[in-house]
Amino acid sequence: MYKKLREAGYFLDQMNAVAQRVGSYPEEFEFLLSALLSASRSITDSLENRRYGTWYETWKTGRTATEQELLEFMRVQRNAEVHRDGADVEVAVQYVPITEIHTGTRGHPAYGFHWWAPPGTPVPTVGLNAHQFELGGTKVEAFATCRDFVRLLGELVAAFEETHPRP
Repeated sequence: MYKKLREAGYFLDQMNAVAQRVGSYPEEFEFLLSALLSASRSITDSLENRRYGTWYETWKTGRTATEQELLEFMRVQRNAEVHRDGADVEVAVQYVPITEIHTGTRGHPAYGFHWWAPPGTPVPTVGLNAHQFELGGTKVEAFATCRDFVRLLGELVAAFEETHPRP
C-alpha cells in the first residue's frame, strides 16, 4: 500500500508541474490523472475486499461528509477513466500575469520569464490550462481536489497500518 501511495504522490507532483507550465497540452494533465486514479484505486480496492471490508467501511463512515463525498467522487472518476471515455475533467485557458509564471529550478535566471516596460504599463498575461472537476455541483480545481484525495489516502494507509501492523 505504501508503494501505491508514493506512486499516487509522484503523479500528483507531476500534475502540479504540468498545471503550472506554459505550453503544456491538455492531455498531459489527464494522462497523469489517469495514473493517479489507478494507483489510488489499488489502495482502496485492496481494503474493500472481504477480509478488510468491514474495517474500511468503519473507517470511511468515521470521516466527514466532505471526505466521504471526495472518496466516492474519485472512485467514480477512476471507473469513468478505466471503463468509459475518461474522467470528467474540463479544461479552460486561464490568463495569468507573466510575472506569476513558475519556471521551476532551471538554474540561471536568464532562463525564466522577464518583462520590463514604462511604469503603469499593464503586465502581459499568458494562458495556462486550468483543469476542473464538478464536485457537488461546484467547479473545483482538479489539482487541489487530487491533493486532498492523496492526503486522505495517506490517512487511510496510516490508520490501516496502526490497526493491522505488519508482522
